[in-house]
Amino acid sequence: MAELDPTGQLRVSFRGKRDATGPLAFGQRDTYAWVTAGEDSYAAMLFWRLRLPDGVRMGDITAALRVLMERHESLRTNYLHGPVQLVAAYGEVLVDLFRVPEQLRGEPLSAIEDMLVAEMRAEDMDFTIDVPIRAAIAMVDGVPYAGALLCSHMAVDLGSMAVLGTEFAELAATSMAGEPLPVDEPARHQPLDQAEFERTPTSLRRKANAIRYWAEHLRRSPGAQYSMPAPDEPVSAHLSGFLHTTAGGGALGRIADRVGTGRQIVLLAAVCTVLAMRTGVHRCVFAVLSSNRFRQRLHGYVGALAQDSLLSFDVDGDDFDEVVRRVGAATLAANTNSLYDIVELTEVMDQVGNDRGIAFNRDFSFNNLSDFMSQETGEPDVADDTPTSITWLEWEHFPEMLMCHPVSLGRQLVVALTANLRYVAKSDLELLLYGVERLLVEAADGVVPLDKLPELTGVEPIVRDADWVCVDSCWVRLTSVRRLVIDALDVSAAQVVLADRGLVAYLPATVDSVAAAHSACMAALPERYNTMAPGHYVLTDGMPGDPADTSAWRALPVVAEGSGRSGS
Repeated sequence: MAELDPTGQLRVSFRGKRDATGPLAFGQRDTYAWVTAGEDSYAAMLFWRLRLPDGVRMGDITAALRVLMERHESLRTNYLHGPVQLVAAYGEVLVDLFRVPEQLRGEPLSAIEDMLVAEMRAEDMDFTIDVPIRAAIAMVDGVPYAGALLCSHMAVDLGSMAVLGTEFAELAATSMAGEPLPVDEPARHQPLDQAEFERTPTSLRRKANAIRYWAEHLRRSPGAQYSMPAPDEPVSAHLSGFLHTTAGGGALGRIADRVGTGRQIVLLAAVCTVLAMRTGVHRCVFAVLSSNRFRQRLHGYVGALAQDSLLSFDVDGDDFDEVVRRVGAATLAANTNSLYDIVELTEVMDQVGNDRGIAFNRDFSFNNLSDFMSQETGEPDVADDTPTSITWLEWEHFPEMLMCHPVSLGRQLVVALTANLRYVAKSDLELLLYGVERLLVEAADGVVPLDKLPELTGVEPIVRDADWVCVDSCWVRLTSVRRLVIDALDVSAAQVVLADRGLVAYLPATVDSVAAAHSACMAALPERYNTMAPGHYVLTDGMPGDPADTSAWRALPVVAEGSGRSGS
């Protein structure tokens, strides 16, 4: 395929009102932790498609960009190891210029914008020394045709990108009209201000409450939200199924009006109800991206502010309306407790996980990317009788096992489930998506009992064999736990059984203590699904001739036994 022709660069100078150094705010610390860990290098930079008004000139574009740089300190900040942020009062931002060749002039605008983003991604961005934003413009016959911004995630989150996109369009239009651009507008709340606010007594109490909230709900959470047998034919890819349904969109609005809540709450309740029916995991505890933009001073804020909130509720009761109300209350509680120090939270998660024998893998999440993904789709313009369909898109860069993201909550509902096909079958994605639509349609005109949903939606619970057991709210496979013990302790055989005290592991005494055995199992646990560490270890003198004979293990002399946890 043809490529864009690079024609040069523009350097846009900017001069802000202050330079200063200070600590990171909580959202920045959160981003810094995973960006520097290299967990998802693709997501370390976010992009936004610039909507260029008809007749816009390069002078309008550069003038708008200059104001954005001077208005928002995060765009002229370096994020140094320590970590600290260093705001520069002045500098330059680069605008890459390209020509759209004749071969590409019939391509959709979005395709040209994708090419601009790919061109900017091709060059590394080091947030410790570089200005954390780039812009690119594609020209047709010397006239700006398409544009895009690329920003370090250290400087922005998705909410920030939406702010920048809106403000850019307003500033460019003002410049095109020949009106002066704003210079001395009211002072904005900046990341340095946010970091200072987060160290006030009020904010510190809020942070402590959030840590307690997370700890309380993590102690009762399932080890995995999508605890299912692996597909018969696993595939090394990520796949999104996009459900397009006008029937579901209309039903979503009627349910929201009846229950007195928002459309997103209804959708989240529907997705989780269908997922719970399929997996048998009725306690839902999972991460939802919270914008943390609920206070007036944070409207129009540009900076890495969003953090995960922890949603916790049960899918049970009499009817679906009850689940919707429960999700609404849980969402409020989660958002109230979504501002925290990631270092402290990680320590709590590690301690709770160690005590329960669980590694908190992020296997399911619900991210509201509707503002971001509407760049791709916009509000669908479809007739009310448009048939329901699913479209498929393959990805390379989604870390979760299963993610739900609304794309449009309007007259046509567009919602995507993205899955790691190593663990989730495409047929299950399809089953869940159609199940969500059928649930919404059935619930649109009245209360639907939960016990009727399998026959109404076609989503039946997975059938589990005797290898599956439910321990401490977690579905696990005994063979997987046994394999964990064998691999972690480097023994030739072990036995794991479910007893009154939970999972009990029998193994030959190759370590000095049960604490060492538990530490080894916890170290080997991450990325093992449907698995948890035993709750009790029995270290024996030797092993029986038949390692599958539990009574033979129990007959061996015991060298040591216990939970291996501190304080036991």
